[in-house]
Amino acid sequence: MSNYEFSFSSLRAINLNVTDEKEYMQFCIDHCTNVIANASDFVRRVAEGKIDIDKNTKPELIAARASMLLIKQKLEEFQEFSSGKSNVTKFYADALAKNESNFKQIGVAEDLLKTYFML
Repeated sequence: MSNYEFSFSSLRAINLNVTDEKEYMQFCIDHCTNVIANASDFVRRVAEGKIDIDKNTKPELIAARASMLLIKQKLEEFQEFSSGKSNVTKFYADALAKNESNFKQIGVAEDLLKTYFML
């Protein structure tokens, strides 16, 4: 469908392996951050008119929005779930803060989809 994969499996792997293995946790969060950055950049380029909006763009726009939304929701859930484990919670909080500006593109993607595709 697109270049944007649903990477919540990486987040789930972190949550299932809640340990002090900071390198492993950081690797998974870095992977998700990379997906978020790519999706956000795609939405930004569409919004700026650098990529034409057409029927071929629609699935990628939906996938980019869904990827960002899903990862954001999972990070928030896992942060809440791990609240008793301060070292783990910090990783989720840092990931949310690091991607805050990229997550703003979720709303931009929604607006583009509503405007051009009447969703």
